[in-house]
Amino acid sequence: MGSDRPVEPPGAVAGPCGEWERLLDEREAAAELRECRADEREQLADQRDEAADRRQTALDTQQGRADRRSRAAGQAVTGCWKSSSASLCRAHEAVAESQGRLDRHAARLKRAQARETREQRAVDREVATSARQRGDDDTPARQRHEDAPDTH
Repeated sequence: MGSDRPVEPPGAVAGPCGEWERLLDEREAAAELRECRADEREQLADQRDEAADRRQTALDTQQGRADRRSRAAGQAVTGCWKSSSASLCRAHEAVAESQGRLDRHAARLKRAQARETREQRAVDREVATSARQRGDDDTPARQRHEDAPDTH
């Protein structure tokens, strides 16, 4: 996300403030790229987790049907504790995956908040720069607007 500042002509020397702003813009662009890639990784992880959840649900359903058929046929279900143990293990895995999703979503929220903070700082810098260029950086633009006489 670049700024709307005019491009300096070739050969023009940027002042220290211009260089500082350029570096900040580059840093913000790099941060946004990292966030975008992290969001993509999280979406892929969520898709993998959802597929694993579907597989685990299918396994539980299949084992339940097999146990019911065995009981209906009068056969002893010797592996009942094994299947229950496996089902419990899958449930624990599902909880761990859910915690992973929760952690990823919390990280996504934290990145979004950081992005908003960076954007607000960029706006504040641009307002301060504009005020300095006009020579009145003692009075914020919002206050000048509020203190202006009503001409309507």
